[in-house]
Amino acid sequence: MKNQPEIDQNDSQHKIIISWEEFEKLCSIQATEIEIAEWFGCTVETIKHKVKEHYKLTFFQVHKKKASKGKISLRRLQYQSAAGEMTEDGKDYLRAPNITMQIWLGKQWLSQSDKSELTGAGGGPVEVVEIVHNITMKNKKKNG
Repeated sequence: MKNQPEIDQNDSQHKIIISWEEFEKLCSIQATEIEIAEWFGCTVETIKHKVKEHYKLTFFQVHKKKASKGKISLRRLQYQSAAGEMTEDGKDYLRAPNITMQIWLGKQWLSQSDKSELTGAGGGPVEVVEIVHNITMKNKKKNG
């Protein structure tokens, strides 16, 4: 039965209890198979075996599906942080928008960047040789 603790009868040292609700929460925060095994006090092989038995899928398949849920939650929190939170009347902020998060999301999702590029005539490269030549000529005229 889903989300019921499960006892590992194969472990001769001690009984391993797997709470599937805890397992899914660990997956959602991107915990690795090693971390999950350590959480439940068993080996990675025991976790893989129990997952296969319970879900009828491999650990990788289950972890990928459950981890996606955590990524969605994180993305939602990032957007909420970027937007801030307004009062009911919409006249003030309960929580100000996070400008850093707005910039980061703009770079990630809108291909925005901090780069500014200097270009020469017609959008071509800057001709550094010409600039150096002009400075040299001005110095020659000045020193005479």
